[in-house]
Amino acid sequence: PTPAVFACYRGGLCGGTVARRLGVGWGRAARAGWGAGCVRRLAAPLLVLGLWAVLALLGPLLPLHPARIDLARILAGPSPHAWFGYDNLGRPLFDRLVMGARTSLLVAAAVVTLSGVLGAVIGAFSAWLGGLWDRVIVRIIDVFLAFPGILLAIAQIGRASVRGRV
Repeated sequence: PTPAVFACYRGGLCGGTVARRLGVGWGRAARAGWGAGCVRRLAAPLLVLGLWAVLALLGPLLPLHPARIDLARILAGPSPHAWFGYDNLGRPLFDRLVMGARTSLLVAAAVVTLSGVLGAVIGAFSAWLGGLWDRVIVRIIDVFLAFPGILLAIAQIGRASVRGRV
């Protein structure tokens, strides 16, 4: 792996980067304690992400009411009943955020799984056929990798809006 893979949060140094600079193996740098700073810097962000993932997965089991409308509390601030306050329709923001996080987490897991399976199947098919088919499939994938994902998403939205679907 390149040193960029081991680059730590906020540009700090991890064991891999230090190991490469010193010309020693990763195991020796880790035993010397070079990777400890990386773990400390990543602990808080990973804790927050882990907490959101647990809340997202346990969302249906919690007593949340994301669709409940309370007209008396429109745009009210945080309270013990609604930790993040209320939106412009009087719905509790924390409840809506937890339920939305669950949907986002499930969609992300499905997309990653589908992409991995589809990539493995296309790669195996390409390698099995070899020759011209392999070169054609690799060039098609190179075209997709040449454009940033956000650019392709904007193009798809533009195409759909021209057809009147958005």
